[in-house]
Amino acid sequence: FLLFKFTLFLFEYALPPLALKLRPFTWLSLEERLAYLESWQASSIDFKRTLFKMVHSVCVSHLYSERKLLVHVGFGPAMERRAQGALN
Repeated sequence: FLLFKFTLFLFEYALPPLALKLRPFTWLSLEERLAYLESWQASSIDFKRTLFKMVHSVCVSHLYSERKLLVHVGFGPAMERRAQGALN
């Protein structure tokens, strides 16, 4: 948990050599934020790529736990069958 919080802090406030930006992440435009995240994902520095993978994994796992998304992509019937099976 602390490593995750530290990583989010680095994304927000990292300065050179970790990042070539002078403003916090949340102050960047959408295009700048996407380019910044892509630079971490494709970085030649293992540390940056590993931290990016960790944040990506946590975000994607949270996204896929959202019921509305699962229903939207077609998992609604399977989730209903599972819920009925758990009740029996």
